Amino acid sequence: MKLINSRNNHFQGEVRVGDQNVYINTSDGTGINDVLNMMKPQVKYLICFGKKLNCNLDQEDIEQDIYVTILEGIFKYKKNEKASLSTFLCQIVRNSLIDSSRKAKVRNKMVCVDCFENIEQKFCDPVNKIDLNNALNNYDYKWKNIILRIFVNGESISAVAKDEGMSPWGLTRSLRRKLKRKNESIR
Repeated sequence: MKLINSRNNHFQGEVRVGDQNVYINTSDGTGINDVLNMMKPQVKYLICFGKKLNCNLDQEDIEQDIYVTILEGIFKYKKNEKASLSTFLCQIVRNSLIDSSRKAKVRNKMVCVDCFENIEQKFCDPVNKIDLNNALNNYDYKWKNIILRIFVNGESISAVAKDEGMSPWGLTRSLRRKLKRKNESIR
């Protein structure tokens, strides 16, 4: 189960959804149902957008992901940023759909020992598939954990970087260097 309000970011006040103002209070849930109902046209559009990006998912799965992302986004909203809540939420959902589509594409690729490049699984000889435990043997616990969280669990780089006390850019750069060194030592 995913906790949505784990950081105690509470918001209360009037927000703009489309062309209407709605009072919401995230600590007791007032107005959240109204926001969800008012955003149904945008949700329909986002479902179509998500279906185009990732045609392997069912419409119900995409819709459920959209509503979870909307609920998470409501807690991240800051009224002083001048964007309406509906615009803010649509952007967050759109970015989330793009991220999940990219992660799905990465997971569908296989790493081949011969060339150590990402290639589609059907072109990789099963003998050359990497056993994950053996591939991670030369990494310390911290980097094993980071690699597993990003590439296996599909967590976002920004979430992992925050937990590790790094910037997303710094983690990406360090991870690329670690993997590049590993690739060079295999060849």
